[in-house]
Amino acid sequence: MNTAKLTDEQAWELVNRAGFTADDVAAVAADRARREHENLLSALALAETMYEQVWGDIGLAVPAEDRHGRGGKLTLTDCDGARRVVAAQLAEARRRAEEPWDTAGNVPSALRALARRERDGDHDGVRLLIDLARRGDSTGIGSRKG
Repeated sequence: MNTAKLTDEQAWELVNRAGFTADDVAAVAADRARREHENLLSALALAETMYEQVWGDIGLAVPAEDRHGRGGKLTLTDCDGARRVVAAQLAEARRRAEEPWDTAGNVPSALRALARRERDGDHDGVRLLIDLARRGDSTGIGSRKG
């Protein structure tokens, strides 16, 4: 496996020489953006669940390894602090979920990933990545609605 870094020019040359196009690279970039957005939505759902469940029983024993220099019993201050942390993370995740997908920002990394695979002789792997990305796009998964 060749670990030398590729310039964008070298990457485009490898990808084009292999018969792939800018549309192929864009499909992979869009698929990456879709997956990043799905991961964000999953994290958002988890944070929402955590926010609702963060209230503990005041006075409940805290395991010794989780006390971090604090007392051995759960306090209202502990619950309030935990809820504030989760609320802040939840607000940030909601803000990010509303942003448009950064497909263009994924193009350079998608290009280099495809070019590295092609350089290393994994032409079939490149074709598979592109086909899978296009399959996601063809069902509307990779397009931002609204």
